[in-house]
Amino acid sequence: MLRILVHCSLLTVLQLMASCGNVSGTTEVYGRIETRTWASGTGPYLVTDTVVVPEGHTLTIERGVGILFDADVPFLVQGRLHAVGTEADSIYFLKGTSVFRGIRITGQDSSTMSYVRVSGGYAHGASLADSCGGGIYLSGKQARLGLSHCLLSGNRADSHGGGIYVNGSATLSNCTLRGNKTGDHGGGLYVTAGTAIIEDCAVKDNDAVRFSFSGVGAYNGGNMHVLRCVITGNRTENDGGGVGYWNSNGTVTQTVIAKNYSADTGGGVYCGKKTDVVIKECSIYDNHAVTDGGGLSFWNDGKTVVTHCTITGNTTGDGGGGAISHWEQHRLELLNSIAWGNTAPDLLQKADDELKARFSLAHGVAGPGVKHGDPLFVDAEAADYSLQSGSPARDSADPDSPPDPDRSPADMGRRQF
Repeated sequence: MLRILVHCSLLTVLQLMASCGNVSGTTEVYGRIETRTWASGTGPYLVTDTVVVPEGHTLTIERGVGILFDADVPFLVQGRLHAVGTEADSIYFLKGTSVFRGIRITGQDSSTMSYVRVSGGYAHGASLADSCGGGIYLSGKQARLGLSHCLLSGNRADSHGGGIYVNGSATLSNCTLRGNKTGDHGGGLYVTAGTAIIEDCAVKDNDAVRFSFSGVGAYNGGNMHVLRCVITGNRTENDGGGVGYWNSNGTVTQTVIAKNYSADTGGGVYCGKKTDVVIKECSIYDNHAVTDGGGLSFWNDGKTVVTHCTITGNTTGDGGGGAISHWEQHRLELLNSIAWGNTAPDLLQKADDELKARFSLAHGVAGPGVKHGDPLFVDAEAADYSLQSGSPARDSADPDSPPDPDRSPADMGRRQF
C-alpha cells in the first residue's frame, strides 16, 4: 500500500522559517564541511554561502535538524551525505530568505536521505548542468542515492528535473514529488544516462512548462522503473503528461496514472523514439491530450508491451485516439487489456505500424481473443474498474496466463486482487 510521508506541522515550518534571523541557537554554515555530524537538537543551520562536502568525507544529519538558506547557492556533496530522520521528526532543507540551488550530489559515493523534505530549490545558471535538478541533482557514473519517505515539493529548474535530476543511480521509495516545475523536461523527475527506480511513490501536480514529461521521464539512455505509484494531476506543454520515455528503456507496473494533461500527445503515457518499455497491471484513466493519445501515445521506432491494463475515460481535444495513438513504425503489443470508454476512436493507428492485439477488449482492433462491448465496470465514476458478473472481459484473458488468485481464469484489464 502506498504510504505518504507524514510531514511537519505548519507550526513547525513557521518556527523554522522564523529562525532565519539572529535567533539564539542558529548556526551559520558555509564553505568546506569535512566529516562531521549535525546532531539532533542542534541548529537550525543557516546557509549563507556555498557549502561543500569534499570527496572522501561524510556529512551526517540527524533527525529533526533544519537547514535554511539565506543565499542563492548550492549545497554541494562531492563525498557522502547521510541524512536520516524519522516519521515524527524529519529533516528539512528549506528556503529561508532566499531560494537555493538545490542539493547537488556529484561524488563517486553512496548517499542516503530518509524522512527529508526539500522545498524552495531553484536550479539556474549559465551552464546546462547548473539549470538541472531544482531540488536534487545527482550526476556521476558512480554516484548513488537512496531516497525513502522524502518530500520534494515546490522546487523548479530552468532546464531538466524540477524535483530531481538523475544521471547516476537513484532509488526512490515511499516518496512524494509534488508541485515541482521545470522549463524543459521532467517536472517531477528526469533521468538520463542513469537508472531510477521509483516505487510506492506519489507524483502529483508537477509541471513541464515548455516541453515534456511533467510527472516522471527518462530521456536519451535513461532507464526508469516505476512500481506501485500514483501519478496524477501533472501537466506538460508537449508530450507525456504523467510518464514519458524517449530513447530510453523501462517498466511501469501496478501504477495508477490518472488526470494528467498534455498540450500535445500522450496525456497519461508517452513512449517516443527508440523506447523499449513494458506497461503492466496499470490503471490509466481520465487523462487528456489536446492532439491525440489521451491515455497513451507511441511514436517513432520503439517497442512497447501493454499487458493487463485498464485504459478508460481518457479524452482528446481533436477526437483522435482517446485510449491509444500509435505512429511511425512503433511496435505495440496489447495483451489482456481493456481500452473502452475513451474519446472515439479508442485507437488511432498509422497504417504501416505494427500492432498485435491479443485477448483484449478494445474497439477498432482485431486479433486472437479480442472482444468488443461494455466491460461492465463496477463503478467507473468512483474509479472502481473491477468487473461485474457477466462482463465479457471476465475469465477472458490469454488462457496461458496465470489464473487469478481465486483460481478462476485470468480476467482482462488490471488485476483487481
